[in-house]
Amino acid sequence: MRELRKDVAEIKAAIHSKAYSHVAAAPPPTAVSAKTTKPTPRELESARRGAEPRIVLKTQHLPEQHPARAEVPSQLLQRIAPHLSAQLQTQALSVGRLHSGDLKISVASKAEENRVLDEANEEWLRLAFDPEEVSPEVRRPLFPEHKTIAVHGVPFYLGNDGIKADVERVHGIIITSARFFLGQHRRESLQKSNKRQFGSAAVAFKTQEDRDRFLKSGKISCGISRCTVEPYLSRTHPAMREMPTAWSRRALLQKTA
Repeated sequence: MRELRKDVAEIKAAIHSKAYSHVAAAPPPTAVSAKTTKPTPRELESARRGAEPRIVLKTQHLPEQHPARAEVPSQLLQRIAPHLSAQLQTQALSVGRLHSGDLKISVASKAEENRVLDEANEEWLRLAFDPEEVSPEVRRPLFPEHKTIAVHGVPFYLGNDGIKADVERVHGIIITSARFFLGQHRRESLQKSNKRQFGSAAVAFKTQEDRDRFLKSGKISCGISRCTVEPYLSRTHPAMREMPTAWSRRALLQKTA
């Protein structure tokens, strides 16, 4: 009886081994992780070339019969192009309408886009439409790429307002906006669990010259830290979709310490 039991056990073992031999031979599954390395200069340049220079005009505050909302893109281009060229030396290549209803003006270069964003006088818009009526407005981002850097190693205890105040105090410059990539609740959770006390933030300067100066040095003082800096790319930039953890977005996607 003992020998019979032994034979049965050996048969079961052989069957089990054969049935699952393909599992043992197969390589272990590997997780597909997002790219975490810093992009190469070639990738940076390629991504920048892929970004479409454009100006967005806010129109949702206008009545439906306003030309900015009622006219077709070809008519709007004829309205806008001459005045944009005369007032700001910027060439409007085309006009399109976004899903929101706002207008998108494609221009020839990022330099021209930045020129329009930096110009507070919107006389060209008033001339393009009725000067006596309400006009569309240029949508200016809080963190324009040409004036913003991504800062890494910023102490959480500062908070968004503290970043602005501290950088202005230490460096004697004007900061227009500053914000951690991680939200307040997430930062507080990491601090309480002692998993992390530092993070990354976007810092926007009043002038492009200040931004370029810190990019060149690669460092900026913030709180108790001497932080590293990199170019900032907005979430709408193609590079942010193609390289999801590059530059500032790697901080946006941080979920664990």
